[in-house]
Amino acid sequence: MRRFSGFVWIGVGALSLPVIFFVLIGITDYRPEALETVADPPTATVLRDTAVIHLLSWNIGYAGLDKDMDFFYEGGQQVRASKTQTAINLEAISRYIKQQDTVDVFLLQEVDRYSKRSYYQDEYAVLRSLRPDFASFFATNYKVLFVPSPLCKPMGRVLAGLTTLSRFQPHVVTRHSYEGDFSFPLQLFMLDRCFMVCRYPVQSGGELLLVNTHNSAFGDEKARKQQMEQLKTFVTSEYRQGNYVIVGGDWNLCPPEMKPEILGWQLDSIHFMQVAQDLLPSDWHWAFDSRTPSNRCVEAPYHKGKTETTIIDYFLASPNVRVLGVETINLEFEHTDHHPVLGRFQLVPIPLAEQV
Repeated sequence: MRRFSGFVWIGVGALSLPVIFFVLIGITDYRPEALETVADPPTATVLRDTAVIHLLSWNIGYAGLDKDMDFFYEGGQQVRASKTQTAINLEAISRYIKQQDTVDVFLLQEVDRYSKRSYYQDEYAVLRSLRPDFASFFATNYKVLFVPSPLCKPMGRVLAGLTTLSRFQPHVVTRHSYEGDFSFPLQLFMLDRCFMVCRYPVQSGGELLLVNTHNSAFGDEKARKQQMEQLKTFVTSEYRQGNYVIVGGDWNLCPPEMKPEILGWQLDSIHFMQVAQDLLPSDWHWAFDSRTPSNRCVEAPYHKGKTETTIIDYFLASPNVRVLGVETINLEFEHTDHHPVLGRFQLVPIPLAEQV
């Protein structure tokens, strides 16, 4: 009888473990507000109303998605690179960023601060140290105590987000939560998508808004469209108030004017989904480099000429911002699954009456 009772308690304990796990994950679930202040500096750089701004947007893939990696979320087998390779990747990423002396603002995505997948390296601290004279800001978009998938080799703890490094000091930085995305209980283990906004005063009035975004990749089509509508509402409202707006980041959507045949690379047709052509008025600028892909498929390690690629990293600029040039830097996906994208922009004052 005692043996039977022992088996019962073992069974009860085994059944209770998943319940305890979900309760713990639920209690520690990251629930950001719709709008949060990231920083409120006491002083700010006032920009000229014809200022030229040099930007770099880059999803660094937490230094864990080099050319030899595939990824289980997209049909691959691997969960993380080796500790040695992750260190090599981060060093190469850091070296490239440090060399970009003409860049005024870096818009970076998938920066880990305390994650098992990147061996708990504080990548944000490393990146900040590259530009000690720059203002630096971080917005969390992935914070989970323990990601249990895949069961054979769980991804474990994740703390990651967006990083903006800026030569200019903004007067306020805010985090804006994207709406939609995954339903319960999957939402407990996935990203809480957001965009981060740095606001800079402009000499003749108004503000320049530099927006760092990372939109949904694994959500459904409805969630992606919902996020784009939210971003549209935000940027058009700011422009109508007389502000300048530049958005950069990993959109996980192809730009509306992109034509697959001009790539000259293997198109990632499975994940090919474009921003709606009529999302914004025609005087808004979708700024991208049509000659070079910015992202490669990670269902298998990278093989040049065979691996499918696409363009999902680029910029959006309001009508009062002139696009001087955009270039995607071909690094052969050596240390990340994204290429860095450089953009040059100039503010062009437009009377407020003409912006309505």
